[in-house]
Amino acid sequence: MDWLNIGRSLNVYDESGQYDENEMKNEPLDGVWCSIYDVLKLAKLGIIEPFDDEDEKAAIAYLNDAKAYTKKFKNFVVDL
Repeated sequence: MDWLNIGRSLNVYDESGQYDENEMKNEPLDGVWCSIYDVLKLAKLGIIEPFDDEDEKAAIAYLNDAKAYTKKFKNFVVDL
């Protein structure tokens, strides 16, 4: 699967910091993954507007499915 492009296609990614284009250029999948996780966490904490249920569920499923293919987040617990 093309986890990088799948992550970039999620509505949640559009609201993220898009770390794959900035801070994590050398590890773009890790950057997309981190961007999506961070923006979901911000929404859960009430810092930004929440996402609709469909977008949130799609993003969480992506995080759980794609983390095995990241370098830094393989063993990360998605606590959302």
